[in-house]
Amino acid sequence: MFGILRKFLSLFGEGFYKSIFIVFLADVLNGALELMGVLLIFPLMTLVDDPGATRTRPALSWLYRLMGEPDPRYVVLAVSLAIAGVYLFRSFVQVGVLNMENHVLSRWKNVICCRLFKAYMVAPYTFHVQRNSSVSIDTLSYVVVTAINNYIFRAILFFSNIVVAVFLLGFLFFTHPVVSVVVGGLFYTFFKLQKRFINKRVAGYSHEMVVQSQKNMSALQQGIAAYRETKINLKEAYFTRMFSEANRQVMEIDGRIMFYNMLPVAGTELILISIMIVAFNMIMFSSTPHQSVAVSLAGLVMTVFRMVPVINRSLTSLSAMNATAELVNTLMSEAETVGYAAVDENDALWSGEQRVSPLVIERQLALRDLTFSYPGSDAPSLDHVSLTIPQGEFLGVIGASGAGKSTLIGVLLGFLPVPEGSFVVDDRSIDHDAIRSWRQAIGFVDQQAFIFDGSIRENVAFGVPVGEIDDAQVTRALQLAELWDFVCGLEAGAGSPAGENGKLLSGGQRQRLVLARALYKNPSILILDEATSALDVETEYRISETIRALKGRVTIIAIAHRLSTLRTCDRLVVMEQGRIVESGDFDTLMRTSDRFQAVVQMSNITTESGSAV
Repeated sequence: MFGILRKFLSLFGEGFYKSIFIVFLADVLNGALELMGVLLIFPLMTLVDDPGATRTRPALSWLYRLMGEPDPRYVVLAVSLAIAGVYLFRSFVQVGVLNMENHVLSRWKNVICCRLFKAYMVAPYTFHVQRNSSVSIDTLSYVVVTAINNYIFRAILFFSNIVVAVFLLGFLFFTHPVVSVVVGGLFYTFFKLQKRFINKRVAGYSHEMVVQSQKNMSALQQGIAAYRETKINLKEAYFTRMFSEANRQVMEIDGRIMFYNMLPVAGTELILISIMIVAFNMIMFSSTPHQSVAVSLAGLVMTVFRMVPVINRSLTSLSAMNATAELVNTLMSEAETVGYAAVDENDALWSGEQRVSPLVIERQLALRDLTFSYPGSDAPSLDHVSLTIPQGEFLGVIGASGAGKSTLIGVLLGFLPVPEGSFVVDDRSIDHDAIRSWRQAIGFVDQQAFIFDGSIRENVAFGVPVGEIDDAQVTRALQLAELWDFVCGLEAGAGSPAGENGKLLSGGQRQRLVLARALYKNPSILILDEATSALDVETEYRISETIRALKGRVTIIAIAHRLSTLRTCDRLVVMEQGRIVESGDFDTLMRTSDRFQAVVQMSNITTESGSAV
């Protein structure tokens, strides 16, 4: 437990050590007030047992004289009110401490989530390519909150209750040393037995819960997220059974964890009654004649009575921490993997006010002897690629799957590093310092159109605050993307919802919406990765005409399997096994390349004369 806490604080504690220390001091105050309430029981019980004590006991005689030597019953009333006042004040302190703890933890959760999100934003492209995005989303939406609520908050509760227990046991030791040693020994034995027989089982079930929850999530994703595929393939029963079995396992494990978490609390009464019986007899047999056995027993009862909630809260917190330890380890592992500690919070990137001037191509873009390999891959995805693209050229890139086209796009977008060779725009190398200026000049259309659950207008002006969207630019971009007529026919126009992942749009409309997004920023270079793959022939033709109209003004790089999209390119390059094997315009390649002729025949493209090739 302490090892996990130390590691957690070393990873996530920056800026919160002072707050944690203040919370600890508040817990100490709470423990002192708890002890004060118990201490006041003794004068009260002394007065009940012997009203004459107002004259014989120093503290009581001082209070008696201060009150003007009234009837001893009024002294009892005063002491009773003092006890009530202490516990009332302690209740206010507890509420204040709880509010402070929740405030600190809420701020802590937000800081961890935001910093993790920043770490994801600056993580290498290869990091995101090699993992499921649901892991990152689950970490930010569930793991951080659960780890803080069920481990860190419980740890604070545990240690605060330990402070209270130390005060109470310290007082017991001062008044009854032998009894306190026995009580402390029994408590320690009880905790050790719990750790040995219960915590290990809870930790095992916690690990199993993580595994089964992932299976449960998989069933949900396949059954609900892939609703259409589930229905069309008549797999409702299959995924229902899959979910039912996984969910049954999750609920059974959750039930076992709850059972073991509550088991120590259920045994607390038995333990405490046993302790009280032992303690009673020890006091009875050890008391000297001048001591008041009744007062001693009353003090013991009050002390043990106050220990009951302390023990229960401690055991509950300890069980919750054991049940969440696996999740906390998962969070810390994720933070280390993504580079949480390396995030620069002072980077101007996070202010949102950093103005980046686009790095516009004035003469040419050049890749020189560029080689790139993915981690763990034996063969390079780009193998000594050299390519010069003059400003305003329309370049088409073709090749079979795995030829290196997508890797080339990754390099051009600055997602993949350039370990060998160089990437230069005019005379400027596209390195870490230049990458944001370079991206500011790029309009990009991916083959997998991402559309968030917002309006068409918001999707076109991606990431622009609603109040700052340039509606004239939105209209222009939608017109260029051949989507304006459709938008005008909607009740709310560009303010109409696109739906989650664009489900209110057709496949072609989604692709055109993403094209409009690329054109909204008036790019100087347009990179299209299978941008027309989801379009019908007529729409593809119109968009191809739009792209053709941009020739000369915008540098265009397009990857496409449908060569009809690239028929009007200034130049085509053919890639194979990470290399550029041929280059030339469409007609030149048709005359000189058997490989290109075969690709054209498979694409069923017509020549200038209108005859099929």
